Amino acid sequence: MRIFVDARCVRPGATGVGLAAEAMLRALTEAYPEDQIFALALPRSPLESLCRPNLHLLSTRIDYEWHPLAELYSHLILPRIATRLRADVYWGPAFAIPTRKSLFPRVVSVHDLSVFDYPSEYPRAFGAYLRWQIVRSIRAADAVVCVSHFTRDRIASRWPSNASKCEVIPCGVDDFFFTETMFTEPAPPLPRKFILTVGAGQPRKNAQFGAEVVRILREEFRLPYDYVVVGKDPTLPSWVHQYASRPKRDLVAFYRQAALLLMPSTDEGFGIPALEAMAAGCPVAVSNRGALPEVVGNAAAYVFALEDGPSKIADCLAEILRDENFLTAKRELGKQRAREFLWENAARKLRGLFQKLCEKNGATSG
Repeated sequence: MRIFVDARCVRPGATGVGLAAEAMLRALTEAYPEDQIFALALPRSPLESLCRPNLHLLSTRIDYEWHPLAELYSHLILPRIATRLRADVYWGPAFAIPTRKSLFPRVVSVHDLSVFDYPSEYPRAFGAYLRWQIVRSIRAADAVVCVSHFTRDRIASRWPSNASKCEVIPCGVDDFFFTETMFTEPAPPLPRKFILTVGAGQPRKNAQFGAEVVRILREEFRLPYDYVVVGKDPTLPSWVHQYASRPKRDLVAFYRQAALLLMPSTDEGFGIPALEAMAAGCPVAVSNRGALPEVVGNAAAYVFALEDGPSKIADCLAEILRDENFLTAKRELGKQRAREFLWENAARKLRGLFQKLCEKNGATSG
């Protein structure tokens, strides 16, 4: 199979969608060496370090944020490139695909609808463009990959006529979260005992709420836990230990040393930090918003309602943090749960979807 991928979201410093696309491409190239994958990438893409004979990088300097050149390039030029390469399928891992009719099936991945639900978190022009792009891409796609049932249901409720296109293929977790003992850089100095939040910086991550929960644990319950946040948030109190976003391998040290991962998010299309923490043996406490309950299953130490407020949540967490037997059991359950979400499994499902669409397209063409 010849697969064309718009991989411009895989770039230095990428988070979320870009990291997921990179991990999926690594898994696809490893699991299906007989396939030929043509990935369109920006200069200095992390994919340049992925030396696989079946991965062919096509370099471009045209970023998808360059308007209106980006639209012309994406919708007029990219289909021609894919056609010239005799692509069997086109995959857009970051919300967008060309919307003109093509000879090959088109698949778009949609991770969440935060740009619709939290428009203030996006620059105005880019947010408007992304909303427009998502709507058009969902309508044009032969299949829409959703990273969770929650995201699928959100798409189905907003665009019911396109619900039948949706396929749930969850994100995965890298193997090194289970086994890694060395890090690409020395582990940073961390507090002796701390509660961790990863991915702060956007209001929906709700790190201020997390800080209030930890403050109550410290001051009212006299529990000696610091609050460590990865991802800078200037609105947090000065006593919070903040670290800039780090490469995934470096996060292993944070997860393994943390007493608990706290995710008080108001919305999550998936929730990769919860999966990574469980794989690394860190108990997790998550809000009941978005896809978080779906991801953690029964392996979470605590699934809470934000409406209960910081005081009640801190009260429950204080009891949990004092029960080492309970935490040990949840660490083991977490590892078992995380093993259900390996990238190789996700790649197999995505490749199966590609195969099904190609067979259908061949039958239609014939």
